[in-house]
Amino acid sequence: MARKIKCILLEDEPVQLKLLKLYCEDHLSDYCTVVATFTSSDKFIESEKSHEYDLLMLDIDMPGAKGTDIARLVSKPVVFVTGRDGFEREVLDLQFSQENIITLIRKPVDKTKVEKAFKKYLQSQSKAPSGVFNTSDGERNINYDEILLITTKVDGFKKGVLAKYRIEEQVDPRNKIMVTTQTIFKLKFIELEPLMEVLPSPDFFRISKSTIIGRRAIDNHNSDGLTYKSPLTQFVAGSYFNVSEKMEKDFKSWYTKR
Repeated sequence: MARKIKCILLEDEPVQLKLLKLYCEDHLSDYCTVVATFTSSDKFIESEKSHEYDLLMLDIDMPGAKGTDIARLVSKPVVFVTGRDGFEREVLDLQFSQENIITLIRKPVDKTKVEKAFKKYLQSQSKAPSGVFNTSDGERNINYDEILLITTKVDGFKKGVLAKYRIEEQVDPRNKIMVTTQTIFKLKFIELEPLMEVLPSPDFFRISKSTIIGRRAIDNHNSDGLTYKSPLTQFVAGSYFNVSEKMEKDFKSWYTKR
């Protein structure tokens, strides 16, 4: 497994919380690392933003905000844990209306149930979101996690790169150049603003009027500007595509949220 799932556990019964943590950290340590535990939904809501995590496992029936209420507030994937009947319909309704509901575990919790929940989470994450783009080579379905850069600027590319991919040196402003992990496309008749509404905001940032960059393309950001990772470094020269002064503050806030 490439990376362990970072979990937060929320359970108001201390014994049940201890048991769930035991299965996650001891019996299923190859899958999971527990980054935080909570016995109060209010305390979780107060500090949720301060934790970096992948998956929230939580009880449904708790004092204060129920687990189903919390699932409506967070964007992270959710696994419900409950020992009571009567929540199945509400969970099913949530699964239809929200994409972050993974599954429901029935108490008593055991290793097999938790392991199945982890496998369902991993399956849900393996389906990379994608979009259909109108390119100079026709319509292409491109996974978002392959996109490194989208721009109208041509003078930041290394000599001969655009010609290699049959892209003319002067690009119509209505068109854009998209650099992916595999190749370079010319996108036809599309604006950056609607593109930003489609692309997942944690992974992409509009660094200037002319350019969107993907987080996976950035190696570092400091006072000297951006440095890039391969394969973007194969296509572009130096740190030509940089953050505009107007966007600098917002970019730093976005970039630090890893």
